[in-house]
Amino acid sequence: MEGASKRTLLISATILLANRIVAARNEDRLVDYEGASKTQHFSAFQGHHEKLVEKAEEVEELLLPALKEQRAIDAGKYLMTMEEWRDTLDQ
Repeated sequence: MEGASKRTLLISATILLANRIVAARNEDRLVDYEGASKTQHFSAFQGHHEKLVEKAEEVEELLLPALKEQRAIDAGKYLMTMEEWRDTLDQ
């Protein structure tokens, strides 16, 4: 892949990167982006771990809404069922 603009993450690589981020946070350590860029999962970023960091920031933005929703669930907030969502959308 040529150029930073052409470096993209497949869905599977996005999940792997998200897992690395979550694991690092749970263990109170930094994510090893340089090491990750040397694996086959992120081969498009080999030698360009700073670009992987940029992609990780995008992944973190995707994780934040899910984290907020999980925190609300943990706090006892009621969530609508699929049927309730459909009824709301039909109105």
